[in-house]
Amino acid sequence: MFKYVLLIGILALSAITDYKEYKVKNKYLLLTVLIACIYHGTTTGLQGSIKTFFNVFIPIIILFPLFMLKMLPAGDIKLFGTIAAIMGTVFTINAFILTIFIAGIGAIILMFVHNNFFERMTYLGRYIYSSLILKKILPYNNYSNINPSYHFPLSYFIFLGCIINIIVEYFGFYIFWA
Repeated sequence: MFKYVLLIGILALSAITDYKEYKVKNKYLLLTVLIACIYHGTTTGLQGSIKTFFNVFIPIIILFPLFMLKMLPAGDIKLFGTIAAIMGTVFTINAFILTIFIAGIGAIILMFVHNNFFERMTYLGRYIYSSLILKKILPYNNYSNINPSYHFPLSYFIFLGCIINIIVEYFGFYIFWA
């Protein structure tokens, strides 16, 4: 039960700071990882603490290329590392996949609300075309020239993806694998 409270707490705090300051705070993530290491250490021993510590790095390593391509902010990647520290890698992978699906739907809705769906799809098409012609992967976006009203806080969708994952697992199912 404690790990669910810890998870929901860090997800809510991350969503709030992302809304107010457009960033996920490292100090909260680090504190949560420390608490998760202590929790898993007390429930499963030293081996649990060590596993928890290493679980943090799995999503960070896997998602790092998306950060380098400016497709995913560092704070959100570190949040997935924190989720892995609390819940483990299988939960985190399932939550990530759910998050991507939910965020994709949210992004499409947001593009229609801002009336820039065709502009964004054109940009995506040009990005893919340029990458294929040049035969190298280019950074997707330059965040310095984005209209602030288009801010897309992924932490909201990470929160939703984790909540859905908790509910599904509660009923004994796994979204993608167990």
